[in-house]
Amino acid sequence: VRAQGLELMQRGDTMLLRIAPNPEPDQSGKTVVHNACLSGGTLEIFMESVLPAPVVHIEGDSPIAQAMACVGSALGYDVQPYSGTDLNVVDAVLIASHGFGEEPALTSALAAGVPYIGMIASPKRAKAVLESLDIDPNLKSRIHAPAGLDIGARTPEEVALSVFAQIIEERRAPSRIRELPLLTSAPAAAATAIDPICQMTVAAVPTSIHAEIDGTTWYFCCPGCRDSFVASHPTTVNA
Repeated sequence: VRAQGLELMQRGDTMLLRIAPNPEPDQSGKTVVHNACLSGGTLEIFMESVLPAPVVHIEGDSPIAQAMACVGSALGYDVQPYSGTDLNVVDAVLIASHGFGEEPALTSALAAGVPYIGMIASPKRAKAVLESLDIDPNLKSRIHAPAGLDIGARTPEEVALSVFAQIIEERRAPSRIRELPLLTSAPAAAATAIDPICQMTVAAVPTSIHAEIDGTTWYFCCPGCRDSFVASHPTTVNA
């Protein structure tokens, strides 16, 4: 369950996990795993990833900046004023300062690897700002300027809607789910190991049940499997 849960949080979706005592093929809509330790029964567990809201920093106090703060909050994002610090845990930086502090904010966001970077500007001014940045052209291509989908937006609220629509599009694009870690709070997918007693796949993380025997770390699904394995290996053990 732990291994599947860690993988699930990377995807940010849901799963119906079936744990059966005997090997079974995957079923439609279900992920099936084999656990010989079960006492003849089968478990079905519905799992849903629940993660902190994505963090969005907004630079500027223009009407569009205020509208983006309102729209982002309504969508459930954690909207904060741009601070220029701790950008490694920020999912999007939106710049709507109209000429004030744009270049430093853009370069800082790029250096921190912020997944979505958007600047509110006309196409002409956006081009001029990007040309003024002394950075790799490949990095410049990561900046959305002008930010937002082309939906014919005119009012600040419509512009804000177009920007968050683009953020959602980026997050949901199948080809970029792994590339852009917009769910920065999700833990990394765990390495896995095979329980040597029951052959179940388990998460190979420090908090999993494990034993170290002669310099090798073995992982187990339960204390019973660990104790059985340790009993059959009468050597130096750290459990």
